[in-house]
Amino acid sequence: MLASLDWTAAGVIGAAAAAAFAALIGVVTLWVQMRALNRQLRSANYQQIVTMFSDFSRLLVDSPELEPAIYSRTYQPPATEAFRHKVDWAIGIRFGWFETVVIQRKHYGLLSRDVAEHWFGILAKELDSPAMRMHWDKSHDYYHPELRAKVTDLLARKA
Repeated sequence: MLASLDWTAAGVIGAAAAAAFAALIGVVTLWVQMRALNRQLRSANYQQIVTMFSDFSRLLVDSPELEPAIYSRTYQPPATEAFRHKVDWAIGIRFGWFETVVIQRKHYGLLSRDVAEHWFGILAKELDSPAMRMHWDKSHDYYHPELRAKVTDLLARKA
């Protein structure tokens, strides 16, 4: 029986099986590496967003006059043109941060739904600020359409 075995064919089959097994191991290894890279990207993205949030908080700590000018429930126009400019840019930084959250969630999928919704809840609360609303009403065209859609949705829910 062994005499009739075609050893060449057996060698080809064995080589093909070994190649298939090696390819499978390569695919599994690549998949594991891609998942790890994806987690690292999500983590780095989240940390960058938290850093941006902290940077804005630091701006408020370093310039305590900004906090009431931005978040007071009653709008008080800034006393000077220079201070109005500073308030307007600080609010622009804040909306730029929210824009980053929207884009990272919607276009890149790097933020989970629950994390993005957490930040959108903060945006909804901050839209109660008259200064934030005035800035938005005046400057919304400068922001990405996805942020404009999100703010429109949040404001419609409040109405």
